[in-house]
Amino acid sequence: MTSGEPEGAELIRLLEAAGRDDAPSLDALVHRFRFLVETEVDGRPGSALDRADLVQEGMIGLLTAIRTFIQSEEPDFEKMARGLIAQRLDAATGEEEAAAEASRRMVEDATRLEAVQVSLAAELRREPTPSEVAAKLGWSLLRTVVVMDAVELARDLHDREIDLYADPAEAERDFTGPEWRPGGSGRPRGGNPI
Repeated sequence: MTSGEPEGAELIRLLEAAGRDDAPSLDALVHRFRFLVETEVDGRPGSALDRADLVQEGMIGLLTAIRTFIQSEEPDFEKMARGLIAQRLDAATGEEEAAAEASRRMVEDATRLEAVQVSLAAELRREPTPSEVAAKLGWSLLRTVVVMDAVELARDLHDREIDLYADPAEAERDFTGPEWRPGGSGRPRGGNPI
């Protein structure tokens, strides 16, 4: 906050009250400074998060600035708010990008696993064990079993969706019945030890 602001004293009064969790002051400040969030969000096209999620994260940064400005001894409220808003957006975007990368790696692992399972099954003329698959992939047994279970769960869910598409009347019974659970399709587990 600069000293040249005509309503500087009013802003300080609102910030002090908001720091004590005064709801009307907090609301007034959020309304007044929401443009900072909008500006920062609009400056981030192509984010991994959608606009509503970015605005929500930015609002958390704005609220943090409003509640902590007086104790911070920062001289400029808008500068502090912009910084905290940007930090929240950076953190949220980074988390979303990391999750997307983890998903991409899981798909790659699942694709490799399935190719090795098919190859080994043809070579051995039987379903390979998780240990054999792990050895061929150069993975630990735990990693192999986790990916195998993830693939099985994805297949089960996909099969359920196809079944529901074919017979929507079964939806309620399939998803609320006692027999439904992730991994509970009755499909053989391929010798998984877990």
